[in-house]
Formats: sequence, C-alpha cells, structure tokens
Amino acid sequence: MLRQTMAVTLGLCLLAAQPLGAESTASGVSEDFSITYNHAGLTVITIRGGKLKYVWHTERRVGAGELAREPQDLRSYDRHEVEIWLMLDELLALQYWVQQANLGQYLPSYNPPPEEGLSYGEAFRTTLEATVDGATQTVEWTGASDVPQSLQETAGQLIKLCQAIEQQRRGRGERDTPIGTHTDHTPPTPLEQASQP
Repeated sequence: MLRQTMAVTLGLCLLAAQPLGAESTASGVSEDFSITYNHAGLTVITIRGGKLKYVWHTERRVGAGELAREPQDLRSYDRHEVEIWLMLDELLALQYWVQQANLGQYLPSYNPPPEEGLSYGEAFRTTLEATVDGATQTVEWTGASDVPQSLQETAGQLIKLCQAIEQQRRGRGERDTPIGTHTDHTPPTPLEQASQP
C-alpha cells in the first residue's frame, strides 16, 4: 500500500511539472481557456493553448552623445518577447485570475465619444479579453477613458502574474521594469498570486 501511495504521489508531481500544450489539458483547466491583453502594442499578453506569449517594452538607455527621442516614439523603447509553455499550476493561477477579475461586471467599452483628432491619451488603446468554458468577456478603454480603479488593478495583476512566470523561467533575476508598471518588490510567484484574495 505504501509503495502504491508513493507511486501515485510521484505521478501527480510529474504531471504538475509537465508543460501543457494545445493538445493536452488537465483536471480543472478549461480546454478553451484564453486571455488576451493589448496596451497600445507596448504590452501584449496572449495566453492560448497552454502557452504564454508576452511582449513588453522598457525605456531605451541612451549613451553619451546620443539624443533622447520623444516618449511617443517607439524608438525610445527596447522591445522584449518571450513564449513560454505554461505549467499546470500557472494555468490554474491564470484561470483563477479570470474568475476573480469577473470582466462581465464592466462595460464592454469605456472609449470616449469620437471627436475630431485623437488626444494623446486616446492614442493609447487597451483591450482585455478572457474566455473560459465558451464564455468570452471583453473590455476596451483608452488613456483618456474614465475607467473603474478596480479594472486598472485587475489589468495590473495580470501583468504582474505574467512577469512572475517569465522571471521564474529566468531564475527570478532582476530586469528593467516594463513601461506602464511600477513595482517596488519582487513580483509574487504564480501560486502566491493565485492564493491572494
């Protein structure tokens, strides 16, 4: 009996350590689970088929004698991109985030009424979309929109969770803070994030 129990425990540990591809799911993870977040192309998160694709930008470091560019110029930033096969605990943490986010409580769009020409804030458009068990919820807003503080915090939690996953793959090393996020501490691990209320 002891050997059988140890074998089952070992099997569960090995399952949790395996990345989940598009053709593989585990108990508790929706087969059509996906998340998409796009902030003006500066921060882009796509979670689909068990894989995380994460794009972020950091402020470009200017050398001696170089002229700094305008903040709205993409040449002012360095672009970073990773693709990561997610572990079971990471998928469960992200799916838990969707449940807690409850995007259905928000309006589908907080975009201001169209006017002639775009303001600086309106140029920064953000889309957040989540699908679980066939139900898709989408919210859109711009830098000039009047959006609930809880929505801003929800988007920030998703970014921190993806940061934690990316840093774990690199051994939790330090790096520049992505544009649009400000943290004074090391991001929590996915399991720590998932356990937070």
